[in-house]
Amino acid sequence: MTNLEEILQRAYFTARSFPGDKPPADAMYIGSRFRYGERYRYWMTEDGTLYQESSGEAELKKKLRTGP
Repeated sequence: MTNLEEILQRAYFTARSFPGDKPPADAMYIGSRFRYGERYRYWMTEDGTLYQESSGEAELKKKLRTGP
């Protein structure tokens, strides 16, 4: 595995979901992966904290933001 693949693999198991619609302001997008029919997008902050959002979470956040 390359370094990025290792980071994405670690992120899949350890990343946190971020509150709100967007990742923290200091987070840098590092990549995405498809697993189990969902797309997972990953960000990393300068202190090494990993965040993820799945396509299911994104849809839920969108519904909550726009209403029924």
